[in-house]
Amino acid sequence: MRVAIDVSPAIYGTGVSDYIINLTPHLSNLCLFGYTLRRQPNLRKLFPEAKVFPIPPTVMHYLWNKLHVFSVENLTGPIDIYHSSYYENISIVFCFDVKISRVF
Repeated sequence: MRVAIDVSPAIYGTGVSDYIINLTPHLSNLCLFGYTLRRQPNLRKLFPEAKVFPIPPTVMHYLWNKLHVFSVENLTGPIDIYHSSYYENISIVFCFDVKISRVF
């Protein structure tokens, strides 16, 4: 089973950041990915193995939640589960064949 985790929120210094930073070392076979335009070095420092895309979160929100133009698998490759701490990102998988896990 391949699990993709959006690690983008880890750079903001919140409780969700702590959760993501402490969760990922305890899981295996992960596909870590994130997106940020200006804070790519911060994200790469926290997660050197993550795929980091130079896209602003507001653009990703628009593409995923308003236009529904591509699946998370376009960024991660084939996955079985997508885990996100952003409640807005839930709609990105509604029209795609991926199970979702979320934390609020």
